[in-house]
Amino acid sequence: EGFDYAITPEKSTVEIPDYAVYGTRHFDVRVRSNVPFSVHIEDKDRNALSCEPFTLRLNGGLRPRETTLRFNWGINSLPKARPMQVKLQPDNADLAEAVVLTVDQAAGPEIEADTRRGDSVALLSIARTIGLGNSWEQGDPMDRWQNVSLWEENMEGWTAEKDGRVRSVQFFMFNTKEPIPYAIQYLTAAEEIIFYGNSNTFLIDQLEPGEDIVKLKDNLKRLTLCGYGFTEFPAYMAELSNLEYLDLTANQFQRIPSVLKDEANFPKLRELVLNANQRYLVSDLSNTLLTNLGGFIEEPSFPTELLLRRNLESLLLSVNFLQGSIPDFLDDPSVPTYTQADVDASYDAKRQCDTLPAGNFADNRRGIIGLKKVAPQMKHLALNLNRFTGALPDWLLYHPSLDLWIPDIIIFNQEGFDQQGRKAGFSNTPPNLNYYY
Repeated sequence: EGFDYAITPEKSTVEIPDYAVYGTRHFDVRVRSNVPFSVHIEDKDRNALSCEPFTLRLNGGLRPRETTLRFNWGINSLPKARPMQVKLQPDNADLAEAVVLTVDQAAGPEIEADTRRGDSVALLSIARTIGLGNSWEQGDPMDRWQNVSLWEENMEGWTAEKDGRVRSVQFFMFNTKEPIPYAIQYLTAAEEIIFYGNSNTFLIDQLEPGEDIVKLKDNLKRLTLCGYGFTEFPAYMAELSNLEYLDLTANQFQRIPSVLKDEANFPKLRELVLNANQRYLVSDLSNTLLTNLGGFIEEPSFPTELLLRRNLESLLLSVNFLQGSIPDFLDDPSVPTYTQADVDASYDAKRQCDTLPAGNFADNRRGIIGLKKVAPQMKHLALNLNRFTGALPDWLLYHPSLDLWIPDIIIFNQEGFDQQGRKAGFSNTPPNLNYYY
């Protein structure tokens, strides 16, 4: 109708900053066209740039018509500018030529690796990225920053290279829907990292930590990711092979992550906390249409693999939707029984519980010899407020550390109904611990 076939954006170059608050990282480009076209972004840029669906109506009157393209972009944490190209490609290449839109993103803050200065810039970058409610004053020296501990010469594990660098940090009360920020990888001297209290926890449907944190595998011993909103804990997290403590409380796992069940992963892990992973509070699991409940609702049975981790001294599974019975291991030849040698050794070893009672368990359950030796090193086990049913196994009722576990509250106490409508609770819960003594 008198117009040349063409695709004409209002501008050929767009400049964007390295960072903006989540929900504002987008820009619009108006495009006039009288041919249908599609938006093509190079593979290398698709993690950083995307285009929302758009509509171009060409049969509604005069041509050319106008549409608006909305592009969403991600943070650039690298200390160099990021050029990207978008191609507006006509569906019929014989009618019109493709048009290139250039997007130039500013460089992120430069972070010096393995330095105190680099640590401070990394902390500020992480705080900005996750929307930390109470960040730090940049003008103050880092040793005055709240929730930050630095290496000092009198500390165990101190080396001259670590002096003055971040030993531990806590990020508390923040607002993000994204993985742990890229800058985390620069905290290479940190022994402990804590993220706690994401305000978007229950609004997140798919989220994992991201691979940047596993670059801290040499020194990181304690990791707390509480209330972040994770639904996945992938296999790459096993690279954190020096972890001794892992707390994943108040996330939204449908199943216990497979990476935690393999004893070859996290060989130094002594404490594992998986409390309160419920997305919603449902008392009767047989009377709900919700499926994304979290709380390990899809776990088919008791997570036996966690009990059999030989180095694990503390396992906390309270306040979830775990169901079924606790295994007795009677038919499992791979699980040994206590022997006379165990009893003899217990009188010499330094233990945090009573020495093992002598005698054969089969004789009125007065001794421990012959009892299944399940998690003998476990100093703390918490299973309360799940949906467990069935009988409590002997290995648990007569475990040498049972009294330390405060079982009336932390083991025996269940609530609600499971998915089959059975009332949660054990069929042989003892009225008190007289039998135990």
